[in-house]
Amino acid sequence: MFDGDRMMDPRMRRAQQHALRANEREITVGKVDIYLKTSAERLRGEGIPLTTKGDVRIDMMAFGKSIYSGEVIAQDQRYVAMTKKQWQDERARLGQKEEDDSDKKLHQGERLEMLKTALFQKYLGQDFIVVRSSEYDDVVGGVDNVIVDRRSGNLVCAFDEVGEDGGPVFEKKKNRVMVKNELGGARLKYGFSVREGQIIILGPIDNIPIFYLAMSPDKIEAVLRSFDEQGRLGQDGLAFKSFLDLILTQIDELAKLDVKTQATLKEKAMKMGVILKQYQNQ
Repeated sequence: MFDGDRMMDPRMRRAQQHALRANEREITVGKVDIYLKTSAERLRGEGIPLTTKGDVRIDMMAFGKSIYSGEVIAQDQRYVAMTKKQWQDERARLGQKEEDDSDKKLHQGERLEMLKTALFQKYLGQDFIVVRSSEYDDVVGGVDNVIVDRRSGNLVCAFDEVGEDGGPVFEKKKNRVMVKNELGGARLKYGFSVREGQIIILGPIDNIPIFYLAMSPDKIEAVLRSFDEQGRLGQDGLAFKSFLDLILTQIDELAKLDVKTQATLKEKAMKMGVILKQYQNQ
């Protein structure tokens, strides 16, 4: 350490270190961020109702007039904002430092959500539409991503992420997802399907099989760093295969559940399993 560094005001030093870490992490997610923005633009060109932010997220405002009134959508947006504010207040109460806007992408859950969206778009994008759910369905329903089969046009499954691959948080999320499937699966208020290859049908969708996807923080960072838009090997290919294995394991478990699980949900999950197994050896 240089003498000037020793004499630096501690607050200034912390601010400098914070800025350096933020810059390093933003560089890490940079390639994935650009890939997602490009994907969002392409999907919006296909008529998929996504926001203009480039975050590949379903746009609640696209459901205005024909599906929900402006007041219903505004009420849902207020509820999302209120819930996020409650989360912030709770973190503050527990003494956890709140992230500012420049650090938004540093949040581990956000980074995993970006990464898995990019991976599934990269490896499944020809056959499936992979997008992030609306903020309402994310906050209220615990659904992070949805997948629509381009061939059938149906929304076939949903994902919920957990930024750990073990421990109490992982077990809690795992059990929550299992119970949700036993009770009939996830529900989207802001869902969509595709008919005749190009007609977008907006509206709520029920009985969606939902699967949790987990990855350790260190692994997330490594895969983000090595993400390659074109390459099919390396860290991101292995990460995609590990996600496939995790989903297929959950589908096997879902098949064993008793009659409390709705037949339509089981059928959707089993069909998805058949399709995903085709990607294991690619």
